[in-house]
Formats: sequence, structure tokens, C-alpha cells
Amino acid sequence: MFQTFIAEDVCSGKCTGSDVYCQPSADSTSFTCVCKLGYRYDSGSDTCKDVDECAENLHDCDESFRASCTNTDGSYSCQCKAPLYEGNGHLCNKVDDPICKRKCPDKDKQYCLHTIFRTPFGHFDADSCICQTGYKITHSGCVDCDECDELCKGKNSICENKSPGYICKCKPGFEGNGVHCQDVNECLTNNGGCDVNADCLNTDGSYSCKCKYGYAGDGVTCSALCDVDECATEGPTLCPSDALCVNTVGSYYCRCKVGYELNKEGTACIDIDECERGENACAESWMADCINQPGTYRCRCKAEFDGDGHYCGMYDSDGCSLSCGSPPEQYFCYDIIFGPIHKEACLCQYGYMATVTGCEDVDECTDDPYPCHPNADCKNIPASFFCRCKAGYEGDGYHCRDVDECAPGGNNTCSQHTDCINTDGSYKCVCQYGYTGDGATCTPICPGPTKPQSEYGVVEMITLVSSTQNAFVAQPFCRNCALVSAATSRATPCTDDSRSSKPTAYRVLPVSKTYDFRCRERLG
Repeated sequence: MFQTFIAEDVCSGKCTGSDVYCQPSADSTSFTCVCKLGYRYDSGSDTCKDVDECAENLHDCDESFRASCTNTDGSYSCQCKAPLYEGNGHLCNKVDDPICKRKCPDKDKQYCLHTIFRTPFGHFDADSCICQTGYKITHSGCVDCDECDELCKGKNSICENKSPGYICKCKPGFEGNGVHCQDVNECLTNNGGCDVNADCLNTDGSYSCKCKYGYAGDGVTCSALCDVDECATEGPTLCPSDALCVNTVGSYYCRCKVGYELNKEGTACIDIDECERGENACAESWMADCINQPGTYRCRCKAEFDGDGHYCGMYDSDGCSLSCGSPPEQYFCYDIIFGPIHKEACLCQYGYMATVTGCEDVDECTDDPYPCHPNADCKNIPASFFCRCKAGYEGDGYHCRDVDECAPGGNNTCSQHTDCINTDGSYKCVCQYGYTGDGATCTPICPGPTKPQSEYGVVEMITLVSSTQNAFVAQPFCRNCALVSAATSRATPCTDDSRSSKPTAYRVLPVSKTYDFRCRERLG
């Protein structure tokens, strides 16, 4: 196995080789790159290398005198040794001797062997019917051997007796040739069938689903828990004064303005030097200077070049008299002086290349490496190009970061009773805890209003416990509820422990109308 790393976005874009897959840890805070079946980690080269199953006897080919094993990349193949044997390579039967004249009664279990006996009285020929591999001779003929008594010894293998022969199979949750079995990582396919808001945790021979922080359920189905917006209540004390506090389900994070980033301590936003990092749109450094400024930068052509700093062209040499081609912005006249040699020439401007017909624009967007940020589109223009961040991202095209559509004032279409969850380059709307739907439309999970047998009004999402005491208890998913005040017609928070697993009864004061009763669970 490879070394384990700590990562915020576990397994995203990690372990991308064709012979390796990413295995998240049980708590989903780290990952391990694991070699696929048929490969083994080599510490010397820090790569996965092919396992030679033939050389290491990790195959299920027939005995070596009956079949040959050929190693392939990540696997192997079996071939019966002709012309003496025939079959699929895993089970090879002896063919009848060509000169054998006897017809054996059960050709599937026997083959004819021609034998020459030497005696003092001369030579004698005899044809005999011999049991094929996988059968043994008895008084009633050739009967199947139960090879499973001795074979398929791998700890994750099971043996299935056949007639003739046997098959080594991997146990459920494992894959391989039956002799060498490796755990199947069910999490690689459709997240193992777990909910989109759950982590799939691979185990030896199986897997499990665990709802992510901020969600509750069995892992196959996860519902969002009600969230406390720390930014609304404690925002000024959580983040630096020049940073935006962004709420997430169960947590929050601080985000600096474009052109700034948090320092290592997370206590202040500091300027990003785009010039030093090379994250700028200035022309080549030998043509232009990049000048860092607070939160941004600017480009300036050097003295011998002309342009806006993003594109810089050559001036005509002083005294150069040649009239170069058209359009003139593609050419410049250059006076070449080398000792006594004096010659004028028309050259292509930077961003163009010389062809037999003149100067042709260079499409920088096809360069390798790609000149823009991975989350930006490149647009070729005459003599240059520009980068523009894709929808859902912001920046100058050379450095793009995700736009948080869920931040206060963000551009999202989430409706009432939904939580907006920011994703990389987009966002999604998820029904709040206690509601169900597709995010566009959310309806209460609780049954409709139930009118108590008393003079009291209807309270939604709660059940009458005692009409005498006017006590109501919340549904199982509603724990931290509220009292309904007849005087103010408002719900005020209860003081009970919101994390209690036991149902809590609440007294409802007399009212003359129905109020919308909301239950929420505090989650930090």
C-alpha cells in the first residue's frame, strides 16, 4: 500500500492511475492508494507493479505437465499442452493415444492408453481405459474425486466440487481467480449504494454507509439535521474583520475577498502576490513587468515594447526603411547590425508565427500546458488570448475559485424549507430536516395537523399525549421544540437539552387559531 495522506476532499482526484484506486479511511479524514487486483505496491519505485501469478504460483491452471501459465498485465491465462491434452487450461483431459483401438464406455471420464508390455516370451500390446484427472477408479468405474478436501486453501476462497474437477471461487465481497482473492471495493461504484450525503466505507469483504456530519440516518438514506447558523450569531468574532463568514451544515468557514487569502493562523486576510506565484495575465516576463498591488496586480510593457502589458509588440527599429506586410500589427521592421553587416528585415510580432504566406496567429489555447486555470475557458484572440473563469467560479482566469452561491446574498434558487449547500462550481438545494422532496419542492414528513379533544388550537407536527394536562410530544425527529404563546402568537425556544434522545412533552397555551409549529435540532 502507498503512504496515507491527510486530505480535506478525501479521494477527489486522488489515486488516478489505471492500476490503483483510492481507499478512504473509516473516519473519511484520510485516504490510501491501493493497488488493484493483479498488481502489488513496489516501495522502490513508489508504483503498482504487475504480479506474475505464474511465477508465484498464484493461478488456477492445471498441473504444469498438463497446462502452461502465461502472465499478462494484471492477470494471466492458461492453455492445455497440445496435442496430449485438451480443455480450457484450468482443467485439461488426456486425449486418447492415436493408435488406441479400444472405445472406452465413458469418454468424459476415461481416455484410452496404449501400452506395450515386454516379457521373456515377446512383446504384447494392450489398450486400457484410464480415469481422467478429477476421477478415481472404483469397482463401479470412474467416480468423481472431491478435490475440495485438499485444495482452495486461500483464506478468502471457497471450493466448489465439479464433475469432473473443481472450481476455486472467491467469497462474496472478494474478487480474483479463486486462489488469490482480493477485497472488492464496493465504494468505487455508485458510492456503494450509499446516500449522496453519506460516506461509503470499504471493509474487508464488505462495506458500510455512514451519514456525513450534519446528516442523520442509516447511511443508505440520510436527512439533513437542522443547523445553527454560527455566522448569524457569532460571525464578527469567528472570522477576521475583512473576511466573510460562510455557514455550512454543522460548521462554518472564513472566506477572504478575491486577491486575498487567510494566513496560516487563520487570523487575518493577506494579499496574494500574483506576480510572484505566476498567477497573472501579463505578457512574457522578458516583454512585460508584473506589478503586485493590494488584492490585484497590473501589467506594464518594458521600454522597448508597445502594448497594454497583457500584450506587448515590438517597435520598428530606428531608421528601418522597409515597408512590411499587411496588416501592419502583425509585423515589425528590425535593423540587424553585426559588425560591418547592416541588414533590415521584416519579422512577425510576438503571438504570430512565420509561414510561406506571411504571419499567422498562434493559438495559445492549444498549448501544453494549458495556459489558463483548469476551471477557466481559454479564448484565442489575434496575437494573444484571454482566460475567463467558468460559471460557478470567480477570478482572473489564471486563478479561479469556487463562488459560494449559498453565502448571504448569493445567487441561488433554493426555496423555503431547504438548505443551500455549496459545491465545487455549483450548489444544491436539500430539504431541511423534517421535510422531504427533491429540493425544489419540500413537504413536511410529519402527518397533518391533529386537533386535540379540548378547547385548544391545532399544533402542527406534534401528538396529543394527555388532554387533561394539555401535553404534547414531538415526533421522533423533533427534539428541540418550542412553546406556542397565545399572547404573542410566536414560538419561543424551550430550555430542554436539544440533544436528548428521549421525547419531551410540551404544554400548549390556549389559542384561537392554528400556528405553524417548527421543530429543530441544534447542531454546531
